[in-house]
Amino acid sequence: MILVFKYLAIAVVAYLLGAIPFGLIIGKRMAGVDIRQHGSGNIGATNVFRTLGTKPGLLTAARPGEGRAGGVAEHVDRRRRCFNSGRP
Repeated sequence: MILVFKYLAIAVVAYLLGAIPFGLIIGKRMAGVDIRQHGSGNIGATNVFRTLGTKPGLLTAARPGEGRAGGVAEHVDRRRRCFNSGRP
């Protein structure tokens, strides 16, 4: 039962981290611009990289939620399946 709560907590944390608009936050903090008003209008790492440059783009890409929230859920699922099958 504790294992179920552990996986549920991981899923909730991954969801919440994926919901934070890091591209928007980094754009406002580093360049003082609303990234949604520039480039493609997306708040993702690609638009931040193209619009604001390398450093803000890499910081945005390194943040949780840029494609890694699904990766966390996939990792948890793989570990669950290995645990249930007895494999390491």
